[in-house]
Amino acid sequence: NQRGIALFDGERFEQVDGPGGIIYDFCAGPDQRIYLATGRALGYLQPSERREWQFVPLPLPAGAPPPGDIGRVVAAHGRVFFLSRSLLLSHHPRSGWRWRASTSFYADLRLRDDRLLLYEEGSGWLQYDPAREDFAPTGEPGMPATGLAATSEQAGDPWYATDRRTIYRRQDGRWAPFVPDAPAGWLEDRIEALARLPSGELAVGTRFGGLYQFAADGSLTRRIAPALLPGARITDIEVDAEGGLWLALDGGIARVEPDNTLTRFDRNLGATQVERIRR
Repeated sequence: NQRGIALFDGERFEQVDGPGGIIYDFCAGPDQRIYLATGRALGYLQPSERREWQFVPLPLPAGAPPPGDIGRVVAAHGRVFFLSRSLLLSHHPRSGWRWRASTSFYADLRLRDDRLLLYEEGSGWLQYDPAREDFAPTGEPGMPATGLAATSEQAGDPWYATDRRTIYRRQDGRWAPFVPDAPAGWLEDRIEALARLPSGELAVGTRFGGLYQFAADGSLTRRIAPALLPGARITDIEVDAEGGLWLALDGGIARVEPDNTLTRFDRNLGATQVERIRR
């Protein structure tokens, strides 16, 4: 959120200040570093000798284009990548910065099974080549090259993605529309986040309709109504080892246990607008 990130130890949240501005994503890197960025600064948090978290900026060189708001941060292939709508920047501790501008816009950046994939509107998925230090088209048949809005993050197949009009599922190296048994009009609740569960089922977070879940046979149920959550918009879903779902929301955080028991962490506990959640 705009204050920084919150670290949860199982009992309480510790607020760690960032560089100012909204933090939409962050990732864990080597040496206990947490990489993050806003429209104001790019860098990382690391603990001091007194175990206090400090933000260390990674200044861009003179002549570098302004990064804009950073929506994805990924550590891969010895570099840390920062993605905005118009620019992909990457930093290496020895060789410094590189960047790649889009002629349309970027929609997503994912590390999947050691493959770093970048979705560019009009081009579809591109794959990073460490030898060339650049991206090239990759074979992802069946996935439209425009309109990507959200993808699931869990490794392996099936992999899910949506353009908010259709959900696509990747199996055996090929994408195809996932045609569920769902009531007409449910997509009007606007899909914001997807997560594949250990059971193979699909959790769907929405902007207006709360938390849905697709069973393996494609049938749809609403697990949690929006009135029960500490916010209306589910921005991210993380699955824990017990099968619980951690939901990031515009009004806090919620944990949904497999039996639908709900624990809320809202503004009263210091959790406000949360964009991303990581374990």
